Amino acid sequence: MLSVLERLVPQRSGNIPLLLVIGPPRSGTTLIYQYISSCYNAAYISNLASVFPYFPGLISFVQGVFSRAERVSRFDSNFGLVRGFQGPSEAGLVMSVWFDKGMDTENISRSIRRISKEEDGLFVTKNVWNAFRISEISKLDMDVHVLLLRRDVYTNAASILSAESKGVSIVPKLAQALGKKPSGTFNSILHYLVDYYEQLDNELKIHGINASIVQYEDFCKSPKEVLESSLSSALSEKVVRNEDVIRDLTFEVNLMDEQEKIEKQASLDPELISRIEPYEYSL
Repeated sequence: MLSVLERLVPQRSGNIPLLLVIGPPRSGTTLIYQYISSCYNAAYISNLASVFPYFPGLISFVQGVFSRAERVSRFDSNFGLVRGFQGPSEAGLVMSVWFDKGMDTENISRSIRRISKEEDGLFVTKNVWNAFRISEISKLDMDVHVLLLRRDVYTNAASILSAESKGVSIVPKLAQALGKKPSGTFNSILHYLVDYYEQLDNELKIHGINASIVQYEDFCKSPKEVLESSLSSALSEKVVRNEDVIRDLTFEVNLMDEQEKIEKQASLDPELISRIEPYEYSL
């Protein structure tokens, strides 16, 4: 019954830019996802729609009929989870159905057109594991844009360790996706992060997908300017939500203490230090 109703949901016509926010765990992808979905004319998969991975278009349509509330974000989250039925979801189940279980690309495109029916801007989604789905994503007959988020790799590794200490399991899944043996040491996590970036860069080149690289720390200091300069071809020129708020909106930048970074580097082999250099950030 739901599958029949899903097919009856009207679809948006014309070109829909598809924006994929991708970056390793704890790199800030959720914040950028919240910012874009709150402040720009963008469609996305809501928390409620993500619970129904085979019918996200239907649920999005129903939400649009019964909820016209402004999607004002408080820009907070709990390890990637945003509160509220209307909040933007990482949509892991939907991504799995779309890209891991063999759904044909035409049906994926139809789903995106249904979810996007009430918007005239881009469709945005965020899932850190989409870095390992580039081959499938490249088959979509859509205008695909990738926002590749980079965060200072030492700070990123420390954030992953902090999450692990609070019971949030990241390392095993990240290591498995990279084909590595899981290890929760700081040095191993640095290896995973560099491998993540290098593998993703290689996949994007193989499949001819251009990525706009956004440095998380620069985004925090000047989000509107950084995003609009990086994604001018994907973002709608019209800011339709919270324009007065986002004009001067900034976020706190947290970086590992320089002395602590030097101490961490002392235990690294020269080859890894060389690989890490492109992914460091200094104020």
